[in-house]
Amino acid sequence: MLELVRLFVGTWNAESGPSDRLIPPSLRAPRPTPDPAEVGSPVQIVGTRFWPRGGLMRRSFLHAVRRSTTTVAIANPYFVPDRSMMRALTDAAARGVDVRVVIPRRSDVLAIDLAARSMVAPLLRAGVRVAEWPAGMIHEKAAAVDGCWATVGSFNLDHRSLRYNLEITANVFDARFAADLEARIAEDFSVSSEIDLPSLRRRSFWWWLAGWLAYRLRSWL
Repeated sequence: MLELVRLFVGTWNAESGPSDRLIPPSLRAPRPTPDPAEVGSPVQIVGTRFWPRGGLMRRSFLHAVRRSTTTVAIANPYFVPDRSMMRALTDAAARGVDVRVVIPRRSDVLAIDLAARSMVAPLLRAGVRVAEWPAGMIHEKAAAVDGCWATVGSFNLDHRSLRYNLEITANVFDARFAADLEARIAEDFSVSSEIDLPSLRRRSFWWWLAGWLAYRLRSWL
């Protein structure tokens, strides 16, 4: 909870004028020692803009995927992974990890959709499974790895979320929570339309060109 307060106050002070700046008592007082009976699962709060911590958000995700051994489940509306994320996902699939990704069939940003689809083919060739959520836009921004680590927040797997936007996520180190989230993403995957390589190969040259250009412009999307 204290980390959430620090993140909010730091962001507020960075964006406001001197007269609106906050110094809440919770930041001045010493941190209380938690009661062992009340301590739950470890949760790491990571946010952007208050301190340059978008990199930490990205690194924590990569760390989990790179060390995955059984499952990686991802649901994200703006799925435009950079090359490091692509490599982590394809390497996981090559190790035999069951990697599944749920994305919307149509988001509210056409350029994002084109950029995302340009990355689907290499993922499928590596063994990653990708499905399109059919019922419009999804707002689920979550991932679970090996049924023991999970992340839920506001960030998207795109350049803008990690570099420019105000985002926050909670990394949860709890087997019950992670397994439940993984099951929910698996349920979403089961009712979505899985993409296959033959259907992608039938797309036109202009569709592929638009996707290629959109991905190269991902830093401005």
